[in-house]
Amino acid sequence: MIQRRENNEPVSPPYEFVLNTKSGPRINEVRGSVITYGGKPASVVVLTDITDKKEVKLQLQKSREEYKSLVENINEMVYKLDTKGNVTYISPVVETLIGVTAEAVTGKCFREFIHPPDDRKAIDEHFSLQLNGISQPVTFRAVDPDGVIHYLRSSSHVITDDNIITGFTGTLSDFTGETLARMELLESEQRFRSLFENSPFAYQSLDHDGMFLDINPEWTKLTGYSRDEVIGTFFGDYWPEEQYQRCKTELFRFIKRGGEVNAEINLKCKDGIIRSVLLSGRVQRDGEGGNFVRTHCILNDITDRKHAEEYTRLLARMSDDSPGINHCP
Repeated sequence: MIQRRENNEPVSPPYEFVLNTKSGPRINEVRGSVITYGGKPASVVVLTDITDKKEVKLQLQKSREEYKSLVENINEMVYKLDTKGNVTYISPVVETLIGVTAEAVTGKCFREFIHPPDDRKAIDEHFSLQLNGISQPVTFRAVDPDGVIHYLRSSSHVITDDNIITGFTGTLSDFTGETLARMELLESEQRFRSLFENSPFAYQSLDHDGMFLDINPEWTKLTGYSRDEVIGTFFGDYWPEEQYQRCKTELFRFIKRGGEVNAEINLKCKDGIIRSVLLSGRVQRDGEGGNFVRTHCILNDITDRKHAEEYTRLLARMSDDSPGINHCP
């Protein structure tokens, strides 16, 4: 390098070399220039120890590579927007989650991929709050190129440079599967509730102490009691007094043993009338330890049928006891 400078040949400054010192190898940077000294050309060389600087640079590069690897491989999307809402960066996982490449998204307005119009309004409000120093997550729907809707959750914060907001950065989580499962569950519950409310049979559910957890409108129609009067009370309270003890014995045997029950019982209605019902049900248990959860039973009113049977038997007895009536042999 020195010879090249003395011959006025180009040299690419600076030049690095390893200098072996008493404490170990050190990386040095060499900078020099040619001067005239005593009428002759001479070189002035400056050595700068850049070992620590190089180590910091290597660590920084390593950190950047690790961060890039983390960002590109986690299931959440990392994104950056400018102040106009244009995407300046989004992690490649966006293609896996919503079927569009990072290249196709970068440079476009974030709002283009949001389901209109209500969700776009929510996003606008979200970033408006960000500009006012309020940070909170927002959920919205995004539409992929095939028109499929994805449910996303965003958490973000502003990027500043010298206290001037230059954009936004944040993460996007796809919870489409979770949302669809919840929607299916809700739909299933609504179907069950519709069946529950419109069933032609009275329905009841009891806890492990025989207390009412639920009844349907047909149960209130059968007994005359309102829902508010029944929930939280004991099932035995609606049996005739002389059958109260039997109720406790049979009911708790059913709850303890589980399985199914099919029994004919009498219910004391609000107007004092005793109605005969056929009680059919089972015990619900959890899927882990098989622990009791609640009972599910339907009650079929057979009072009129019982009366008809009694009337038929009465007519038969009267026929047997009446003189002058010839009977077939």
